Amino acid sequence: MKHLSLPLLLALGHIMVASTANSNDVPAGPIWDNQNAEEVCPGVCANQCLVWNGNWTTTIWNQQSVCGCDPSLDVGTDPILNQQDAEAKCPRVCYDVDLEWNGQWSTPAIGGPSICSCKALNC
Repeated sequence: MKHLSLPLLLALGHIMVASTANSNDVPAGPIWDNQNAEEVCPGVCANQCLVWNGNWTTTIWNQQSVCGCDPSLDVGTDPILNQQDAEAKCPRVCYDVDLEWNGQWSTPAIGGPSICSCKALNC
């Protein structure tokens, strides 16, 4: 099964940051552009048991950048009907973006899409 990249899923609106209040800027050395950030930041965040939220910034030109990392990332999916349905859907939804399900899910609007909360692998 092919995994979709985090930036692509962010652009498509399938992933929402769980909580920016819990975001951490993690030093990553120099990052040169968005493509380089896509290569560097997922690992930088995972090393801290965090998930890259798609953000990064240069703090010292040519020397230091930081990756935006969160404790979890919300990934949209088809409507979840109940806990049993969540247990069937969410592990796959999180796996498809190289994360694992943390056991949390929600359906913000009845009949609307649901959200699986995902965390870094092996944390």
